[in-house]
Amino acid sequence: MVAKKHCTRICRASFAWPLMAMFAMLFAAGSLPARPQHNPDTPPIAAQASAVQDDDHSHAESSHAGMVDMNSASMFLMNEATGTAANPASWLMPMRMMHFGSWNISLMGYAFIVDTQQSGPRGGDKLYSPNVLMATAEHRVGSSGAFEAELMLSLEPATFTDRRYPLLFQTGETAYGVPIVDGQHPHNFIMGLGFHYTRELAEDTILEAYFAPVGDPALGPVAYPHRASAAELPQATLSHHLQDSTHISDEVFTLGISHKKIKLEASGFYGSEPGENRWTIEAGPINSWSTRLWFFPAKNWAVQASVGRIAHPEALEPGDQIRSTASVEYSKPLAGGSWSSSLIWGRTHNIASQHNLNSYLVESVLPVHHVNFITGRFELVDKDELFSDQPNLGRQLDALYGSTFRIGAYTAGYTRDINLFRDVETGIGANFTTYSLPGAIKPYYGDRPVGGNIFIRIRLKSSEVKQFGLSKRKENKDENRIPVGGARDGDGWGGHNRKRGGHIYRRDHRHHVRRKASQRDVEREDGCRMRKNVRQRPARICTASRNRSREAQRPESRREVSRAEGQSHRNLRREIQDHQSHID
Repeated sequence: MVAKKHCTRICRASFAWPLMAMFAMLFAAGSLPARPQHNPDTPPIAAQASAVQDDDHSHAESSHAGMVDMNSASMFLMNEATGTAANPASWLMPMRMMHFGSWNISLMGYAFIVDTQQSGPRGGDKLYSPNVLMATAEHRVGSSGAFEAELMLSLEPATFTDRRYPLLFQTGETAYGVPIVDGQHPHNFIMGLGFHYTRELAEDTILEAYFAPVGDPALGPVAYPHRASAAELPQATLSHHLQDSTHISDEVFTLGISHKKIKLEASGFYGSEPGENRWTIEAGPINSWSTRLWFFPAKNWAVQASVGRIAHPEALEPGDQIRSTASVEYSKPLAGGSWSSSLIWGRTHNIASQHNLNSYLVESVLPVHHVNFITGRFELVDKDELFSDQPNLGRQLDALYGSTFRIGAYTAGYTRDINLFRDVETGIGANFTTYSLPGAIKPYYGDRPVGGNIFIRIRLKSSEVKQFGLSKRKENKDENRIPVGGARDGDGWGGHNRKRGGHIYRRDHRHHVRRKASQRDVEREDGCRMRKNVRQRPARICTASRNRSREAQRPESRREVSRAEGQSHRNLRREIQDHQSHID
C-alpha cells in the first residue's frame, strides 16, 4: 500500500513537465562549449599560468578560465554570488563559463528532486523540486569599467504543489490568503533580474552601482539557495525570514565602494515580500533601506554585518521591521570540492508589536574522497507565528505562555556523487532533522518530532573541472611548478608579468621558488611544444620538421641534447642568482 501511494504521488505529480523542462535547460546549458582563448603557440600550462598574477587577484584570475577581455572591474563582478553579496573568494563556483565575441557568459544551475517525510500531528510528506538557473553576461567598458546583466529563473511555482512544501516550524508569507505555517513557500519564477556597473577609481578601489527590478539588496548574508555551505541541503533554513528573506525584493538600487579588503554598501528597495502570484514581477515605491559592511581578511573568509528597515514586509502582519544580521563564512578548497562553513546571526524587531526575534545558525559541508559530502545544519530560532493559522489557539497560548517559542533544528546529511553525465554533477543523498521545542507546544507537535529527506541532485559542472580537472582529483604537483627559465619578451612564457622580472610565478608556491630547467625547457628552446596532459612524461613533438625529430633520436644527438640541457641548467642557475641579488 505504501509503494502504491508513492507511485500514485509520483505519477500524478503536476510538476512532471516543468521539472523535465528544468532538467532539459540544465543539460542544454552544460553542453555549451567552454571556449578558452589564448595564443595557440603557447603551451597549455603556460596558458593556465597566464591567469596567475599578483596575490590579491590570483584566485579570481585562475577561477575564470575561458573569459576574455577582462579588467579588475570585470573580475570584481565575476566573484559576486547574488546581487552584491559574495561567498569567500576561494570557493570554486559550480559555473559554466564561455564567451561570445567580447561578451563573457556564465551559467549556474541546479535542481533537486526531494521526497520529504515528517512526523507528528503537524508533519507532512510531499515530492517536490527546488531549482534555480542563473545566467550572467559581462562586458568590459573602457579600460577601467565593466557592465553585467544577470537573470535568475526558477520553476518552483510549478514544482511546488499547494504553493508550499512541508517543513516543520517554518513560517512566513501566505498561500490562498492564509499564513503559511509548517511549510516553505516557492520562489518566484523570476528570482532575479539586475544590472551592474563597476569602475576602478584607483588601485584596489572599485565603485559599484546595481539596479534590479527584482534583486537582492545589501542586507544579510548570501541567501541560502546560493550559499556555499548550503549547497547539499535542498530544504530552507528555519531562520530564513530573520536573516536573508530579502534576497527577492523589488525595485532594488545599491551603491557600494570597495577598497582592498573592505566593501561598504547601501540600498533602497520596496520592502513588501512577493505576493502569491509567483509568475509576475511586482513593483512599488522604494520605501525601505539597508546598509552592509563586508570584510575579506583572506581569500577563504567573508565577514559581513548589516542593518535595514523593511516597510510592511508581511501581507497579514502590521508594522515595519528592523533587521540586523552578522555572519562569518569560510571556504577551503579540497580534493573534490570545498569545505564551506557559515556562522550566522539574525535579529528582527517588529515595530508594531515590539517583539524581538533572534536566530542563530551554524552550517557546513565537507567533501570526503572526491565524491562524498557530509553536511550539517544547526539552528536556534524564535518563532511567534506558529499558530497564526489558528488565531483562537494562538491567543490562548499567548495568555498562558507568551507568543514566542524557541525552536531548535539539528540536521545531518550525506550526498554521494555519481558520474552519469559529462557536463552535470549528479548525486543522491539524504538528511535527517530532529527538533527541540518548549513543553507548552508539545501537545500540538509531539514530544520528539523529526523530519527526513531523500533526494537526487543535478548541478551544472564547473568549466574548470572540465578544462583542468581540479575538482575530482588532486591537483598535479607539476601544475604548481610553472617553467620560467629563459623567458623572453613576446615568447608567451612570462613576458606579460613585467613587475616580476618577466618570470612566471605560481602564487601558492612557497616563497615563489621556481623549478629547475628540465627537458621541457630544452624542448621549448628547441622550437617544440609539450603534450597537453602534464601528467605524462614530456615528449618531443617538434614543429620544425620530421627530419629534425629523427635526428634527435640518434645517440650523438641525445648527447648534444644532454649538453644543451646542462648548459640550460647553468644559465638558469646564473639567472636565479642574479635575480636574487637584485631583490636583496
